[in-house]
Amino acid sequence: MYIEVIDRIASRTLTGRMVYPFVDQFAVQWREQERLYPGAVVIGPTL
Repeated sequence: MYIEVIDRIASRTLTGRMVYPFVDQFAVQWREQERLYPGAVVIGPTL
């Protein structure tokens, strides 16, 4: 599992781009990050 950083909403991080294809579960902390990482699970604020 990888959790994407909370302060990067509009673009993907280098680490996120590298691990996305290999992890079993990818988590993001903002709904806006879902468009960057299809299939990611939102674990942060869901307002």
